[in-house]
Amino acid sequence: MAEFVIKLRDLEAGEKPYRFELSRSWLERALAGTDMSPPDDANPGIATVKAMLSGRDVLVRGEVDAEIAMTCARCLGPAVVPVHAPITALFTPAPSAPAAATSPAPTADAAAREGTAQRRARKPKPEPDDADVELSGDDLDREHFTGETIALDDLVRDQLLIEVPFNPLCREDCPGIAPERAPAPLESKADVIDPRFAPLLAIKLPNKE
Repeated sequence: MAEFVIKLRDLEAGEKPYRFELSRSWLERALAGTDMSPPDDANPGIATVKAMLSGRDVLVRGEVDAEIAMTCARCLGPAVVPVHAPITALFTPAPSAPAAATSPAPTADAAAREGTAQRRARKPKPEPDDADVELSGDDLDREHFTGETIALDDLVRDQLLIEVPFNPLCREDCPGIAPERAPAPLESKADVIDPRFAPLLAIKLPNKE
């Protein structure tokens, strides 16, 4: 069941901020099937987003922060890695099933007008100032929704996994796997004297010279 839900009617008055807590149980479900898990003593993750209507579309922007337990790439010990992921997506209504009846073929005049409109649409526009830059639909992750609610759970999970480091470290100065110490040399059996023959060592042999 989705936990991070936005209701469209709540956006009718304008942009609205949301703050969702990534509980341990949610992280366990989100990381199921991977070699990652939520740390035992970690604080819950947080996703903060703003949502606004754009016609029937919904623009969602924000970020998510969480800690994930992984395996250190150097020492192979446990590593708790902080993950920060930006969230930017455009939710559009899911396309309805195609109608059974087909549209009539366009006339020559209609085709010409359509071609002109497409060429105008492809014409490059002058670059605006940085302050006026807005994200276009091509710059956003496109998602679909049905009904009057939007669930962000899958989007938050995907963005977290994308930002997980490829080589996680338990700490920046991790020295890696410690070399194994060489075992102490075993005593040679030739150096071991049977205690029964110890008195013979005290006997001095005569000098043959």
